[in-house]
Amino acid sequence: MLKEIEKSGPPGVHRHLAEFKDYSWRPLNSFVHSGIHAVSGNMNGYSFGLLERAVKQSNNLVHMSALALAMQLKGADLITSVVALHEKYADCLQLQAQAD
Repeated sequence: MLKEIEKSGPPGVHRHLAEFKDYSWRPLNSFVHSGIHAVSGNMNGYSFGLLERAVKQSNNLVHMSALALAMQLKGADLITSVVALHEKYADCLQLQAQAD
């Protein structure tokens, strides 16, 4: 799916999705398939850092969705506004991989 988005999707969205996949794929698979993250979290509680990253990753997905929608609507002012939100609220987003 990422290859198709890269070929024919809105410009820039592929890069964000690929980055999201790079730092989220393993932990999310672990949760979904009851791996070490889910078992450890249920037994010992979840670290603040892990919970913070989960919220930031969720924010990343919402921002990417808003950007893709703005691009589909082809509204230059709307695209600029969505990009500005990304810059203004960068502390609420996970822009790169972080260790736990």
